[in-house]
Amino acid sequence: MSHEITVRADGFAEATYARTPAWHRLAGHQGELVLDRDLISDDIRKVMDFEPEKRAYYWKDENGEFHKSDMGVGVFRSDNDAELGVVSPTYQTISHLSWGLDMFDSLMMDGLMKYEAGFTLQGGRNVVILAQLPGYHEVADGDVTVPYLMGMFNHSGQYAWRGLPTGIRTVCANTVRMALEAGKGQILKVRHSGDIEFKMDEARQALSEIDAAFTKYTAVAREMVKKKITNATWKPYLDALFPVPSVTDREFTQRKQNTVREIRREVTRNLVDDPAQNIPSIRGSQYAAYNAVTQWVDHRDYRGADMAAKAETAFTVANLGTGNDLKTKAWNYWANETVSSN
Repeated sequence: MSHEITVRADGFAEATYARTPAWHRLAGHQGELVLDRDLISDDIRKVMDFEPEKRAYYWKDENGEFHKSDMGVGVFRSDNDAELGVVSPTYQTISHLSWGLDMFDSLMMDGLMKYEAGFTLQGGRNVVILAQLPGYHEVADGDVTVPYLMGMFNHSGQYAWRGLPTGIRTVCANTVRMALEAGKGQILKVRHSGDIEFKMDEARQALSEIDAAFTKYTAVAREMVKKKITNATWKPYLDALFPVPSVTDREFTQRKQNTVREIRREVTRNLVDDPAQNIPSIRGSQYAAYNAVTQWVDHRDYRGADMAAKAETAFTVANLGTGNDLKTKAWNYWANETVSSN
């Protein structure tokens, strides 16, 4: 499966967890190591003990002869020589070990967080390190968010390195995202080009201020709680996030229109009927509306051959793909209004 946790030839699954972090739904599907204690960096290293290495890339002509490519180079695992991607000659690798674990370890020593999980996806193309931060953030009475930091390392050339401050809303296990880049409303990214050391120093500094990002998120969320949704504001919100295809659209199909309408109904049910959005302190608010969307993203039925594949697809979409983009858009719709009015 395209999003599976990597399983080596000897059957070893490249994943380890402190207990079972149910919110990302990845633990326990393929015999990964679930430890009944806090993790240390050595536990993480065991499941991802390789470096991404750039090597010359060769292509085969119609006569079966190999030629060195001048247009690109390959990225390979140092332990088993598996190809992870083909990239431009200027591409620079970002090691999940020599940079990633060192950075996380420095934050651990500063008492900022503790390891929660480490795993690789798609044969090592994507590597994830997850840590829990101390404390919690209460948006309203009965609505608490637990803070995490997720580091996502892509070795295929498809994505920049990403630092994702991720909050888990305990009443429903929804994931929420807050920004580390001031004013940009996005996750922290470092591209694989230019002065990597300088960029990483900047990233490390930004991550050291992660608690401020959660504090800011909580402050904005509390303002959203004060503002109630009406029929006049709910429909424009859905239109902005899930516009219904018109028969005049170039690529219109009835199936697409029906699908979007059903999504809008599901999100509305999340707002009106789901217990997580009916906590008295937040019921009918902009914050509840936002969480109706995040709940749809995190808990919808994703495609997959089995439960493991579905969980892994859900994790990737929600944290790297269209699901993450939708959550950001859903948050900014209300947050921008809140910030501008203060």
